[in-house]
Amino acid sequence: MQIFCDESYRRYGRHSNPHATLAAIAIPINTLRGISREIFNLKRHYFPDIIEETDFEIKGNLLLSRRSFKADIKTNEMELREKYRFFSNDIIDLCCNYQLKVFSVTKKVISKEIDLLKIKPDLSLGEPYKIMLRAVNKYIEEFYPKNIATFVFDELQRGKDEKRSLCFTRYMYKTRTGMNYSKNISILPYFANSKVSEGSQIADLFAYIINEWHQGRLELEEYYQKIKSCEYKSVTTNLKGMVYKRK
Repeated sequence: MQIFCDESYRRYGRHSNPHATLAAIAIPINTLRGISREIFNLKRHYFPDIIEETDFEIKGNLLLSRRSFKADIKTNEMELREKYRFFSNDIIDLCCNYQLKVFSVTKKVISKEIDLLKIKPDLSLGEPYKIMLRAVNKYIEEFYPKNIATFVFDELQRGKDEKRSLCFTRYMYKTRTGMNYSKNISILPYFANSKVSEGSQIADLFAYIINEWHQGRLELEEYYQKIKSCEYKSVTTNLKGMVYKRK
């Protein structure tokens, strides 16, 4: 099982209601190839000029930006933006058809730098990751007890990725909670180039939609509700995969 993660946030100061979201999509290894192939087919269907998988990267802020919903743009751009919306909807439907599970942690943020991946001075793991780890651990425990889940993060920079890996591994290896999780979750995260990782691209799209919906963008309601229908819900506790933190 691979847990593809990405984040979405807005810079403080440009918006009066800033939020930040860490989102993840859980994809079983034995279905990853099929999903990747179907995503590529969707890309070719909507954008025939695409030849290689890396020719078009799914990015939420490209496909579903505010401009994509404006009516006062030129006809040719309107047609492209409409393709973006339909394509995004089909990606979400694909994930629903595969019955993939979604996890997210959204916070209303008041700090000047809205970055869930910001490394703390003491290299401790941030709260959003701890919340997500708890839900993913329960998910694997309930539905895939013989599997190990591996977290896959989008590559940033070598130095930042090394520190992120250290934070994650320290928590999993040196805390009692992390050691309990290690029965179901690998203590070592992976880092992938999103251009060649369809899972990372889905996580980017989902993180963007969830975060923008919490920002008040009602035009994303249909997309958000479809993602919400894929939310992990524990069958033995009241634990849910999508969490909203006001503070």
